Amino acid sequence: MGDIIALRQTGDFPAILALLDQLVVDYPGYAEAWNQRATVYFLLGNYEQSLANIAKVLEFEPRHFGALAGRAVIYKTQGKQDLALQDMIAALAIHPFLVERALFPELKDMIAI
Repeated sequence: MGDIIALRQTGDFPAILALLDQLVVDYPGYAEAWNQRATVYFLLGNYEQSLANIAKVLEFEPRHFGALAGRAVIYKTQGKQDLALQDMIAALAIHPFLVERALFPELKDMIAI
C-alpha cells in the first residue's frame, strides 16, 4: 500500500491500478485496497467502476466514512440527490467533520457539529 500511496503523487494511474488490482486479488477482504481503487476510478471519471469498488469497501467495512462520502459525491454528480443525502448523513454520523459536508448545505441544520 505504501507503493500505491507514493505512486498517487505521480498520477501514474495505470501503474496504480495494476498494483491495486493485484492487491485485491491477494487480499480480497482488505477494504482499504478497494477504497483506494474506488478513488482512482473516481479521479479518472469512471463512476460506475468507482461505485462497484465502493460496494466492496462497504461489504467489508460498513462504517467506512470515506467510501460513504465518496459514493455521496458520485450520486450528487449523477443527480441522485436522495441517495447522495442518505450516504452523506450516514458518513457524517461517523465523522461529522468531513470536508465533503460543504457540498450539502441543506444538511447544515440537520446535523450539529
